[in-house]
Amino acid sequence: MCDFTEDQIAEFKEAFYLYDRIGEGQIGYSQCGDLLRALGQNPCNAEVLKVLGNPKPEGEKMTEEEVETLLAGHEDANGCINYEELVRMVMSG
Repeated sequence: MCDFTEDQIAEFKEAFYLYDRIGEGQIGYSQCGDLLRALGQNPCNAEVLKVLGNPKPEGEKMTEEEVETLLAGHEDANGCINYEELVRMVMSG
């Protein structure tokens, strides 16, 4: 493990917060390469993806099976799904 100076850690945090648009301490996978480049590194996209464990692209569509699993048990007597209730359930995690 590398030992970083306090100044380096402060620089890393400052750069991270520039990419943390919402202020929740998170950035998107797609921003990691840009963040590293802002800190003076020069990784190619393949290297960034490898380090991140090859995540699924953000915004990837769900498979039909994933959609069916998500919707299972949420139909009313007519076989319809209440959109607002479904959104509340998904957003609550």
